[in-house]
Amino acid sequence: MTCTYTANAGFLLTAGDITVAVDAFPLQKTRGFSALAAADFAALLQDDFSGRRLYVIATHDHPDHYSPERTAAFLASHPQACFLGAISPERLPRFDSGQTIRLAGERPTYYFQGVTFEFAHLAHEGDAFSEVLNYGCLVTFPGTPARRILFLGDAKPADPAVADWLAGKSIDLALLNFPWICLPKGRRFLEQAVAPGRIAVLHLPYEADDGNHYLTVARKAAAVYRPQDTVLLTAFGQSFSL
Repeated sequence: MTCTYTANAGFLLTAGDITVAVDAFPLQKTRGFSALAAADFAALLQDDFSGRRLYVIATHDHPDHYSPERTAAFLASHPQACFLGAISPERLPRFDSGQTIRLAGERPTYYFQGVTFEFAHLAHEGDAFSEVLNYGCLVTFPGTPARRILFLGDAKPADPAVADWLAGKSIDLALLNFPWICLPKGRRFLEQAVAPGRIAVLHLPYEADDGNHYLTVARKAAAVYRPQDTVLLTAFGQSFSL
């Protein structure tokens, strides 16, 4: 299994003939975070996903996570894809083929040829965004052993709802926004309620965009918190294997 970073909180997971793209095509820079450059997005459009099972996920409808125009363009280039998103009906991507699923309810679950997507409605971090529909997801990839990958969108660090949802579930990799490892409450929660085998830290800017020194803070935290098991995602195309 390989994880490849795009921008901000975006990444692609690839295992066997399965690829899952999550928040992968951000169009707009916001609050000191990076967007996906036009040339890099063009490269993703030209990637050969033929013969692959392709799933595109939007955790929530913020411009640093989701662009309806870019998502529609990607889906049109890869018509076998299935889109699953916490997106209002008028902002769902429009494309001629494939399947579009609008996430709703507290814990919707979907099964696709051995791949399981367990979603959970989780409150968005920050009082100003309390009305934003945000979903985390636990993806189980088939195999021996099966692999479980967790991502939470912009969920609040140490939200008790996450612990309730994940109770009793083992997690091989958690992809988390950087406050989860930078805040003491986030680290304690990870140890007590999540216990992932590995951690990938995202929602970070590229080096050239790091005017707020988020990378400095995240690197200091990663150096002392499980450094052997933690990777910071900071550059387009950066990848690691699991």
